[in-house]
Amino acid sequence: MAEFDSTLEEFGLGGNEIKVYLACLKLGPSTTAEIGKKTVLPESTTKDNLAFLMAKGLVSRTFLKSKNRNQYVAADPQRLADHVKQQLARIQGIVPKLRAMRARR
Repeated sequence: MAEFDSTLEEFGLGGNEIKVYLACLKLGPSTTAEIGKKTVLPESTTKDNLAFLMAKGLVSRTFLKSKNRNQYVAADPQRLADHVKQQLARIQGIVPKLRAMRARR
């Protein structure tokens, strides 16, 4: 989905991470193999990208004991906006200190 790629890249996601995240959104709860099939990425690449997305809080993992497999689910996309708001608040918190460091003429 090229329409989302540049915005998601600005958020800090790479090309494969974007593919995996969007596949998780479209598929709903799904296995690594299902996500890999949707994205046409090798399973090892899919796993690496899922790990990155989980670390960012954009994907969660559930173990299905009945199938002896992990299932992955994308977090609500609002999480992206919430994350950006948190980043902005942290930056605004240090602006006064950064201004104080600025050389005075």
